[in-house]
Formats: sequence, C-alpha cells, structure tokens
Amino acid sequence: MRQAGPDVPTAGASGKSAIHICHVSSAHPGDDHRMNGRLARAAASAGYRTSVVSSWLLDPTKQPDPAIELVMFVRPRSRARRFTTAQWHILQACRKTNAQVFHLHDPDLISIGLILKLLGKRVVYDVHEDYRMKARTKSWLPKWARPLATLYVIVLEWLAATFFDGFTTASEYIARYFPARRTRVVRNLPNLEHFAAAEPLPFNSRPNMVGTFGMVDAARCHEEILAALQDRRLEGVEFRVAGPVRPDLERSNFVRRLEAAGGKYLGFMRYGAMLEELRACRICFALYRPLPDYRVVDVSGKMLDAMALEVPVVVGSGIPALRRLVERVGCGVVVDEGRPEAIADAMYELLKEPERAAEMGRRGRKAVVEELNWQNEMRKLQELYGQILGSRSARNPKLEDHAAHQNL
Repeated sequence: MRQAGPDVPTAGASGKSAIHICHVSSAHPGDDHRMNGRLARAAASAGYRTSVVSSWLLDPTKQPDPAIELVMFVRPRSRARRFTTAQWHILQACRKTNAQVFHLHDPDLISIGLILKLLGKRVVYDVHEDYRMKARTKSWLPKWARPLATLYVIVLEWLAATFFDGFTTASEYIARYFPARRTRVVRNLPNLEHFAAAEPLPFNSRPNMVGTFGMVDAARCHEEILAALQDRRLEGVEFRVAGPVRPDLERSNFVRRLEAAGGKYLGFMRYGAMLEELRACRICFALYRPLPDYRVVDVSGKMLDAMALEVPVVVGSGIPALRRLVERVGCGVVVDEGRPEAIADAMYELLKEPERAAEMGRRGRKAVVEELNWQNEMRKLQELYGQILGSRSARNPKLEDHAAHQNL
C-alpha cells in the first residue's frame, strides 16, 4: 500500500507494463465514469500500467478494477482548499506514482502539469467541458469575478496548448481550442460490453412508460415534460425520472408534482440499474434548453444508451448536433423543446404507432453497434498515447478484433 498525503492509503493493483499512465483529478471521484471507466480502462486494455489519482470514491464498497491502481490523497474540505493546499498533495501523489505519462482531468491541474513537464514527464489534458464558458456562468462566483475567472482559464489553457503533449476533448467544439495534431476528440459513447447481455425488450411487451435519466433540473426540460403529460391523450402514461435533483427545481415540490401526474421518481441510480429501467421504456427524452452549455454538445449519453436499447428518443430542435443525429439515423422525433404541446404530440404519435416507434429503436441500436460506440473512440485515445510515446503500438490488436466482430 502506497500513501499519497497524510494517512491516506491507496487501493488496487496494476499491470506489469514498463510504461505507466496516470490519470489525475482534483474534483472527480476515483471511480468516475469517464476518467476511470473509459479513459483509464482504455490505457489498461492497451497494455499500459495504469493508475488513477483522486481524493474520493463514488462507491467505496465496489471492488476496484484490478487493472487500475487507485492512489488517494486527502479530500479538500472546501473549494478554496482544492485550489490551494490540495495542489501540493496532488503533486506529491503524482510524483509517488513515478508514471511517465500524466492525463489531467481538471483545469486547475494545469499548473501541476507544467511542473511535471519540468520533471521530464509527458502530460495530456482531458477537456470534457468548455471551461471558458463555464467560468462565465458559475453561480458560486460573484458576477464581477467571472470575467477574471474566464481570463484565468484562457491563460491556463493557452499554457497547456503551448507545452503539453496531447489533448482529449469530449466534443469537436472544444477541440478547436487546442493544436489539431496533438488533439483527439474522445466522446462518451456507449460501451458495447455493457449492452452485450442487455437485450432490448420487445416493444409491445413494454409497459406504457416513458422516461428521462440523468441530472434533473430546469435546463433539461423536466417542467415542459410534466406540462405535456397533462394532455388527456396521454392518460395512463407513466413518466419515470432518475437522477439527482438540482436546487432550481426544489426536489420535494418536483416529486410531488411528478407523482400527481402519474410519474415516479427513482432517485439516483447506478448505471446498470438505470439501464434496466431504460430498456422497459417506450420513449426516452433527451431534451435540453438551448443554453450556451448545451448548444455545443456533440452527443447525449442518455440518448445513446436509449438508442443502444432500441428505445426511440425525443430531442429538442435547439441543440443542433442532437437534432442532426436523430434526423440522420431516424431513431426518434425532433420537437420544439419549449412547447409542451409539441412534446405531447410527439409522445402521442409514438405511443399510438408502436411499429413505427419500434423501427426507430432498431435503427438507433444499429447506429450504436456500427458507429456510435466507445470501442471506436477508445482506439483514438490509444493512438494518441502511441504518438506521445513515439510508438504506433498503442492499439491493442485483440481489442480491435473484438470490436470488429462484436455482435449485439
């Protein structure tokens, strides 16, 4: 057991590869779905020794992946400490891993990345959000401080773009901030392994149920969906909602109104349990108000999970990338997300025509299996590691064969 910071043990074991890649976060849990479940696992599957540096776990009771070593540091008690004293503990944890490549997952770690570069390490920066835009809308920042915070992020990311070895981004929009030759867009697409045993339910055997899964807040149009369910044509339709409720919806009030409309709040759910609920739905909503944060998204995770389970999706016209994807694949319906009557019409038409809805579901699953899956994204990340390490051997031939012959 190694320690990083005072009295904090590490957990798990790592492989025997001579090259060690370490993923680091000051904010995300060590078992984070993108950092650990996708990027770190992709490094491990390519044969690299892999570790994750973090300060907490989402599920401490879960058995850690034996291929990924967890290195824990003291969790900061406040945001201020995360940006100050915790930086020292994170740097010490990084140095103790003695990794050759560090993959950083938060903008406040860029300063640590510059120190690691001075120590001769190779550094990759993962950007899964537009932090420049986020700095302008952070509610915990005073309004006068937001322009300064935005400028600070711009300067940090300029330094990263100048000195770091590689970049992974969650969208094409974010990728434009970084050098194209050193950047790969690695989207959060469904992992085919999660769906190999999760056969879709026959459409006609599913209950009269629709759902939305993920964060619950006003920006994801839950109010509009609730209003749509008041339509008399939708009597008997059950609306399932899973995910944490943000303060802007007032949880107790939202749950009360949801239940009055014949819906059910499932609370926070683990990924596997969420998929079981999702596969029983006849419609999945992936609606977002056209706010700056959402207008630039490339994909919606819950939408793609629904497609993989042959559940037709309803998306808003205000999010260009999601609208184009649904129109290209033919896996759902595009509506004006601000009009409850349009949402109600879409629900009614899909529920009234189950064969049409089932065909949309089949087209969605086909697109995920053939194109929109994590196996394809993973190879891009492994190729980036190979480029950084001066080798083309980052890809795992066995993994490629598996992806090529995967049959869902």
